[in-house]
Amino acid sequence: MLNNLATVLYLSGRLAEAEVFAERSVSTLEPVLGPNTTGLLGPLHVLASARLEQGKIGKAREAIIKMRRIPLERAEERMVVHGAVAVLFQAEGRFTDSESEFRSALVEWERAGKPSGAEVASLFGGLASLYLRAERLDDAAREVDRAMTALTAAPNAVPMDRVRLLQLRATLDLRKGNWRQAERDLEQAIALAREEPRADAQLPASIMTAYGELLRKHHQRREARQVEESARALRGHLATDEMVDVTELRRHDR
Repeated sequence: MLNNLATVLYLSGRLAEAEVFAERSVSTLEPVLGPNTTGLLGPLHVLASARLEQGKIGKAREAIIKMRRIPLERAEERMVVHGAVAVLFQAEGRFTDSESEFRSALVEWERAGKPSGAEVASLFGGLASLYLRAERLDDAAREVDRAMTALTAAPNAVPMDRVRLLQLRATLDLRKGNWRQAERDLEQAIALAREEPRADAQLPASIMTAYGELLRKHHQRREARQVEESARALRGHLATDEMVDVTELRRHDR
């Protein structure tokens, strides 16, 4: 149950809370199942992912080291580990190693014979982010398109999956000078983030900040100030001791 709650919180963009529940899940399961069991893979993956998105690279590395120690027989499990390692390497600036791990994850996905889902869309998005950081804009655009296609066909996709991808595509469009497309993507990402009832307010606030920067580059200073004021208002109302409604979250388990 703790892992299910951690997963729902992560998918809703509530990263700090997801980290807490995933950590509790690992600490509860590990003494019972042992450190090298596949039963730990799920909570460790959520734990690593939540930490990476919060910039906690060292703590994320600890969880990923544990993931890599687990003997895995199923291709989809190996895909999960390769994907997590790829994101870690990207955060560490090891771009060549990161690309290799993303490619290995996609090979395991093909071996698993699974249909396109949010997981593979995330891998394409990860590759796009990697290429963007390396200024390989054409390669990044190709992977963004593949991610969008996979996400559209994914029955297990949630709004936050699309929010993250729209943010990525907007960043790419800004680099390529496609201001109007970037603006449309950011507007859509903000709308989706604000419609998610369980999302952390920090997420739409960060998107609004990026949107404000875009408006200023277009010399739309009055509109930029309005957006930035909305972002500050959201940050000012971030809950520090918000309670999680366990029964409500369980109803929304993926």
